[in-house]
Amino acid sequence: MQQLKPFNSLLDLQNRSAIVTGGAKGIGYGIAYRLAEAGASVLIADIDEQAAKQAADELSAKGWKVFGLGVDVSYEDAIKNMLLVCQEQFG
Repeated sequence: MQQLKPFNSLLDLQNRSAIVTGGAKGIGYGIAYRLAEAGASVLIADIDEQAAKQAADELSAKGWKVFGLGVDVSYEDAIKNMLLVCQEQFG
């Protein structure tokens, strides 16, 4: 099995921000990992706030700019708040 190249060698996302909903576990976590690895500031949004913060802590420990937030994206006000938090955290 071929090992994956670091994403930052394929794509440079410095000075970019990303929101990954469902980013605390599974495929969402993998997406958040690779975006952060490529240099993006990543907001991990998940209905499980504790898991979102834990995932963000794990990625932040690698020196990446990541923030975890509990969000239920079935509510419009929660989505608006998520966007405000992202802007506050990453500009």
